[in-house]
Amino acid sequence: MKNKVLKITFCSIMAAMAIALNSVASLQITPSIKITFYALPLMVTSILYGFKIGFLTGLVAGVILQLISPYGVTITAPVWALAPILWGTVPGLIFKPFNKINKYLAYVLAVFFASIASNLSNTLAMYCDCLFIADAYYTAASILLDWPGRILTMFVTMIPYIIITFIVCDRLKNIFLFDKNEKGFNIEDEEEI
Repeated sequence: MKNKVLKITFCSIMAAMAIALNSVASLQITPSIKITFYALPLMVTSILYGFKIGFLTGLVAGVILQLISPYGVTITAPVWALAPILWGTVPGLIFKPFNKINKYLAYVLAVFFASIASNLSNTLAMYCDCLFIADAYYTAASILLDWPGRILTMFVTMIPYIIITFIVCDRLKNIFLFDKNEKGFNIEDEEEI
C-alpha cells in the first residue's frame, strides 16, 4: 500500500511539474515555435514507471493544460492534449527494450522518438485548428513555413532533454532502489496500477 501511495504521489507531482514548467519555463519564438521543458517530468515518469503510468500522467497533464490554456476547450482540444500523452507514453515504450542493450542508447532513443511523436501531434493539432476553427490562429501556410524551424528547435532541445532526463532518472533510481534484502521501494519490480 505504501508503495502505491508513493507512486501516485510521485506521478501527481510530475504532472503538476509539467503544468508549471509549461507556464513558467517556456519561450514563444513564433506563433508555432515554442521552447518549453514541460516534457521532462513526463519522460522521467515514463522511464521510471513504464508507459502505462506515463500515459496516465501525460493524460492528466494534457487535460489540465487544455483546461487552463488561453484558448479553453475547443473541438481540437483532444488533439492538443495528445502531445503530453505522447511525452508520457513513448519513452516508456522505447526505453525498456533498448535499456537491455545499452543504457545511454535507450535514453537517446526514448527522447528522440518522443520528440518526433509530439512534434507530429502538435503539427496535426495546428492543422486541425486551421480546418475546424473559423478565424483560426494558424494557417496551413504558416504551419508549413514554420515546420523547419520547429524541427530545428526540436533537435536543439533534445540535447538538454537527454542530459537532464538521464541525470534525473539515474538519481531517482538511486534514491528509490534499495538492496533486495532491505525493505525498500523497488520501481522496476512494482506492479502497474
